[in-house]
Amino acid sequence: MNETLLYDQQHNLLVLLKGIPQKFKLYKIPGATGYHVKVNDDGYMLFQHIQGKYFEIWISNYLFNKTTTLHCQAKCEGVEFHNILEGSVLYQLNGRPWQHLKAGEHNVLYNPIIKSTAIFNETPLTTFDVHLTPANFKSLIEQQHVLENWLEYVNSGMEVSLYPASVPTPLSMQGLIVEMIEKCSHSLDIDGSADALLEDYLKKATSGNMEKCRYRYSFEEIKTLLRLKEVISRSQFKAIILADVHK
Repeated sequence: MNETLLYDQQHNLLVLLKGIPQKFKLYKIPGATGYHVKVNDDGYMLFQHIQGKYFEIWISNYLFNKTTTLHCQAKCEGVEFHNILEGSVLYQLNGRPWQHLKAGEHNVLYNPIIKSTAIFNETPLTTFDVHLTPANFKSLIEQQHVLENWLEYVNSGMEVSLYPASVPTPLSMQGLIVEMIEKCSHSLDIDGSADALLEDYLKKATSGNMEKCRYRYSFEEIKTLLRLKEVISRSQFKAIILADVHK
């Protein structure tokens, strides 16, 4: 975050502070490094960072009660897997219209220097990002052959998006993301406990075979579905009381 500059609609530089304010404790992920930015009296951005062995995970919350425009300059060397979990936002990337992203959509980017403008249309907006440096990305290719086509972009320094427009994220991938975040909240050893989930996620994100899902679940609803899945799995050889499932 040291090389990230954030500006409000009037191009005033915003102050990035370490920590998550107490009033937003429900958003805090145990073990993650938190940051926040106060944009106006009622507008905040929360960023939480989890460092893995080969990758970085960022979970970001944008909490505004009105349409808000922000500008960003950042250096991001490598590949970014970007997902919108909740909310919607209109992006312009490096001076050109990029895409309108809404809940359940994702993209994969390689852009060493970012100059973006974002218009946040509703609250809350929650995003999930996986960042890989060029060196770590090349190491990962040995295990993730589906990423080999990206090597030319990394070697040339080209700025590119994997998809010309954001694509729907299937419910299975949304569940993977939430499960990874849940595991990260219990342990920083995500290269051990969540490595298999991350591998599955990267394969899905780059496969190009994104099945459309007509359902839209919130972050909290997916967590509830995962808990329900665990209950059913533990109870597969005995009767399940419907009232317990409902609870």
